[in-house]
Amino acid sequence: MKEIPKIIKELREAERIGKLKSLSTSLYEESQTFEEPSEASMYQTSETIKKKDKNESIENVDLTNIEEKYNVIFENYAIAITLVDKDEHIVSWNKYAEKLLNMGEEDLFMKHVSELYPACEWEKIRAQNIRQKGIEYKLETQMIKKDGSTLDVEISLSILKGREGKCVGSIGIIKDITELKTIEKKYLEADTKYKTIFENSAVAITLTDEYERIVSWNNYTENLLGLKKDDLYLKPVKSLYPSEEWKKIREQNVRQKGMQHHLETKIICGDKNLLDVDISLSVLRNHEGNIVGTIGVVKDISERKKIEEKLIYEHDLLESLLDNIPDSIYFKDKDSRFVKVNKAKAKHSNVSPDDMVGKTDFDFLKKNDAERIHLDDQKILKSGKPIINKIEKITDLKNVEHWISVTKIPRYDAEGNISGTMGISRDISNLKKAEERILNSEKKFRDIFDATSDFLIYIDPQGKILDVNTTMLSIGGLVKSNVVGKSLNDLKDLFSKSDLKKHIDVIRKAAHGVKLSDYECDLISSTGDRFRFLFSNDLIEEKGEVKGIILRGRDVTQRQRAWNELVRLEEKYRVLAETSADGVLTIDSLGRLTYVNPCYFI
Repeated sequence: MKEIPKIIKELREAERIGKLKSLSTSLYEESQTFEEPSEASMYQTSETIKKKDKNESIENVDLTNIEEKYNVIFENYAIAITLVDKDEHIVSWNKYAEKLLNMGEEDLFMKHVSELYPACEWEKIRAQNIRQKGIEYKLETQMIKKDGSTLDVEISLSILKGREGKCVGSIGIIKDITELKTIEKKYLEADTKYKTIFENSAVAITLTDEYERIVSWNNYTENLLGLKKDDLYLKPVKSLYPSEEWKKIREQNVRQKGMQHHLETKIICGDKNLLDVDISLSVLRNHEGNIVGTIGVVKDISERKKIEEKLIYEHDLLESLLDNIPDSIYFKDKDSRFVKVNKAKAKHSNVSPDDMVGKTDFDFLKKNDAERIHLDDQKILKSGKPIINKIEKITDLKNVEHWISVTKIPRYDAEGNISGTMGISRDISNLKKAEERILNSEKKFRDIFDATSDFLIYIDPQGKILDVNTTMLSIGGLVKSNVVGKSLNDLKDLFSKSDLKKHIDVIRKAAHGVKLSDYECDLISSTGDRFRFLFSNDLIEEKGEVKGIILRGRDVTQRQRAWNELVRLEEKYRVLAETSADGVLTIDSLGRLTYVNPCYFI
């Protein structure tokens, strides 16, 4: 303990002989909290404690003598000291009091001490009953400076009593704690923010001691893990993790590194289920550098893991689809370089997908075809409009031709800007060959359809004319465009009313799969001539359903005329034979008797 200052000894002696009754020991105890003066300040010439009249005394107490003793000790300390009389008027103070309050002698002398405090603070001081207690230590309050502003202070008050024990005044020791209060305020604000963050954080936060036992946690920890206080307090933190996961955490050497950020692991919940989490660990050390615990931040990433697993699955599914789809799929950048192709696309160029990445169509196709494709890519990049189902012929570097149907669309980056193109193409070379065969077949059919001398009309099941051949048009003197699309009823100039009805009945039956043939009808030409036709119908069927009907007519006009002539000649021959006076008989080529007239038997 420091040696008791001489002034305290003097005060005690004065108290002992009855000159001054006060709690001098408290002054010494209070003085232990004073700041040590600088070496320079100890040698400064101090003014004595200010007093208006040095010969004036308080209740005949020789304060001047005591004040001289106090001056050496207190004048150079960075702490304010005031002395008030029994009526609470300020009669003495030190230099630091003036500096602290920014007041001079004219502001302080005989000023009622209550004026130095806000009203509410003075009431708080009054409530301490200091005159009854005799002393009050370290009371925090506020004082008013000369400019009206307030400052936070800590005051200690001691009552001074005369020979008869009456209060003759008091000493106030005033310590500026403005900076301390500011620090405390910041600390409280920080502590409040910390607690707010700690308790309202959407991540679990745990604090362990040096033995790795859980000693503190936030509310979210309990919610996340489904555990309560009894389940967590002083529980070894390793018990929250499966053994293999704890081993993985241990391998990070967190105590040596001091921290570990974003380590993905699994944690055991109260229902024994495992939860995917992201943990960040920081080692806590005391002022000596010794480890006193660890703080852990645990973030639930189970939903993210599910999404990642789904994305991985979808990515693998897409990769599988890309690799197994028969159509060519490719992605290009703005310079028409391939950034990804599927197996089908690479196969067309007899290379692997990796061999195409970074290259362009110029590396695989004839120059003219590659330039055309490049121009299409640039149009898409510029306009943002796709090219849908474009049919084009391309020739590779081995002079092999391919017909393809291609769709190209713009490709966008994460910001929505066009970053390249995507294309899906299908090799339709075999389809083109089939189309050519069909076209050739259709041409042959058309040649035959138009070249036949038969009368042909192609009709759908509803009686709508789909096609007619040249023979039909020439007989009727019709134009094909005026006939196709019309119904059979519109051909009333070509058929008589009764024949037209017969044709319509045939078509109706044919629509239900009934095939009729060998019925005769007349056909009226554009010149008004009548021709005799022998009609039949052919059914065009698909999966048992009638899709079309071909009405076929064969000109039997000459045959009918020949038959009629033959009948006429036979009739003439019969009349001649029967009226002849000679006997007449007819034998066919087989020697059979076919006719004998009556006179042959006379």
